[in-house]
Amino acid sequence: MSGTRVSAIQPVAGGAWVATDRGLMFVSDDGVPGPAADVPAFPAGAVTGDGSRVWAGVDRQVWERAPEGGWRRLDEIGTLSSPVTSLASAAGVVWIGTADELIAWQMDGRGPRRRYTFAAGDLPLGPFGERGIASILPVDGSTAWIATPAGALRLTSPY
Repeated sequence: MSGTRVSAIQPVAGGAWVATDRGLMFVSDDGVPGPAADVPAFPAGAVTGDGSRVWAGVDRQVWERAPEGGWRRLDEIGTLSSPVTSLASAAGVVWIGTADELIAWQMDGRGPRRRYTFAAGDLPLGPFGERGIASILPVDGSTAWIATPAGALRLTSPY
């Protein structure tokens, strides 16, 4: 995978899912890489898992891999306004971050718990003008630390 930019890794039994600028890849424990079947070969910005399922942010879409295998696009979320930059999961919620949106998605399929959109200027810009959500660290299903290029904030939302 030389010459490939890697943005996230999620270890699983038998290897790891790797989000790259060439798409979502699976790298076996033997070090053999291969593309994810059923997932478009668009740049993947993030990947996360909860032990039995895996989620990947591929361009402006979120994909889910069930324990029995096979990827499916989460059509319920729809196409996002900008590429996925960060994913995290905890307490029954998948947190999805982009340059201008944060979604707390319930894993049981009931839909978004919360959906936040950010207009220009809502989040401070980084030192080189970069914007958006760089990383998410969930505390529980309603609280998460959000890292941006300009700093971090703790988001707590009543449900």
